[in-house]
Amino acid sequence: MLVIARTFTSTIRVLEALDCLRDDVRLRVRFCFDDTSAFHGGVAELLSRLETPQVTWDEAVKAGHDLIITASENVDLTPFNAPVVVLPHGVGFQKLVPDSNGSGRRLSGVVPAASRDSADVRPVVSHPDQRERLRSISPRLAEHTTVVGDLAYDRARAGLRLRDRYRDALGVAPGRRLVLLTSTWKDESALGAHNDLPARLLADLPFDGHRVAAVLHPNIWSEHSPWEVRRLYSAALEAGLLLIPPDDGWAAALAAADCVIGDHGSVTLYAAGLDRPLLLAAFGDEAVPGTAIARLAARTGRLDVHAPLAPQIDRAIAGHVPGRHTEAVDQAFAYVDEAAPRFARMVYGLLGLEAPAAGPRTLAPGPPVPHHARRVTAFEVRSHIDADGGVHVARYPAAVRSVHEEPDGLRHLCAAESEPDSRFVENASVVHRDTAPGSAAPAELRRLLDLYPGALLSAVPAEGGCDCLARDGAAIRVRSAPGVALPVLTGVVYTLLRTGRLTSGDVPLRLGGVPWEAAGVRVHVEVDPPPG
Repeated sequence: MLVIARTFTSTIRVLEALDCLRDDVRLRVRFCFDDTSAFHGGVAELLSRLETPQVTWDEAVKAGHDLIITASENVDLTPFNAPVVVLPHGVGFQKLVPDSNGSGRRLSGVVPAASRDSADVRPVVSHPDQRERLRSISPRLAEHTTVVGDLAYDRARAGLRLRDRYRDALGVAPGRRLVLLTSTWKDESALGAHNDLPARLLADLPFDGHRVAAVLHPNIWSEHSPWEVRRLYSAALEAGLLLIPPDDGWAAALAAADCVIGDHGSVTLYAAGLDRPLLLAAFGDEAVPGTAIARLAARTGRLDVHAPLAPQIDRAIAGHVPGRHTEAVDQAFAYVDEAAPRFARMVYGLLGLEAPAAGPRTLAPGPPVPHHARRVTAFEVRSHIDADGGVHVARYPAAVRSVHEEPDGLRHLCAAESEPDSRFVENASVVHRDTAPGSAAPAELRRLLDLYPGALLSAVPAEGGCDCLARDGAAIRVRSAPGVALPVLTGVVYTLLRTGRLTSGDVPLRLGGVPWEAAGVRVHVEVDPPPG
């Protein structure tokens, strides 16, 4: 068998399909890389990293093959005389894209006339509706089309039972929410229309209650390069953005998500299939009317990017009705959880071989590994005291803070001494160590205040909480239940200090974005007043 890899997206889809044919010594697979696409970036590196056996294009054309598999409709298939299985690299024929061979647009996923007229093309689709859509373009092609279901969707569904494991891998603690942003490519996509959306989400969502992840279309990575993607979203990465790599992890991230913000890309439709609460940040006119994604858009709320984002996400989650996307999902996916055996039977039938009795397995995705994930070490902390004496604390990554916004109550910078950006540390009202001090805590606390004269409070970790030193010399010990971060504890102390209420005793904590009010979380504060 010959596998033709062309774009990063299509190569990943072929690799996933080949899992259905593993452990069969009768099959010999060779890879050929067609580098004629503008989005071929990363393909050669991927094939090399996986140590695939490769042949050149000329070698592939000259050699005889029993079957050819690709997930790119734009491969030149005219030189080959073997059956060619063309897999989808998304969910059906949902988009109109620029025609590289002309000035107009074409239906994405459809093999061009030159190849379908001269080669034995065998398209694979996920739903009979897609075969009928093909029939309007080429009745002959439709007759050679096989409906097998969707391999990627079945794999994503298999991962639902591992949701907690995926959330652990992404650092989403119990009681927190994972907001997943997914974007297809080009100007009408979520990121094409709103490039600052990752940073906006991180700036609007309280850090202690949320994590934000992003799944970018592989064409974005190919067009810009991984280095450029990291440069474009450097502030968001510094603020804790979990950037999912293009070759793996998107399905696991969907399973882990509490809310998905998408557009007209396939990942948004997969999110609907997994019954995630959805919002659309954009929806391009390149989406084909009458398709599953168009039906989904008609029933999905829009994200107002000009309004506060956190309340909209809260409403989307609270108002989600399980099964609300059923009509669109049913139009996109047939033979759910049967795609692997159906695809294998098709391949073995074309090869004239008997399929293995055991049949292929659909394996759940592995835990997602974010791309260049960073620990956040500087926060803007917003706080106030309520009528019952409880201290409300919400922190937001400093790298994406809005310096022009004037929230109610107090606002201060809290930075670890290890924070790379000196501006945040030098302007912080609270400076702390994020590891246990090497010397005695009192000396370390004094050293921090001497080193950073703008700070009103220094802090070091201690068992069960932290120890603090105020600029006026007051020593404060803070203890709480496990899991309360040091910047939250210092936020309580700072608020009490600034409002003149710093005394020993228990203080109710209201942590922004986390439903801890019912748990009765309290912070115990002990104050040793300054000498004299």
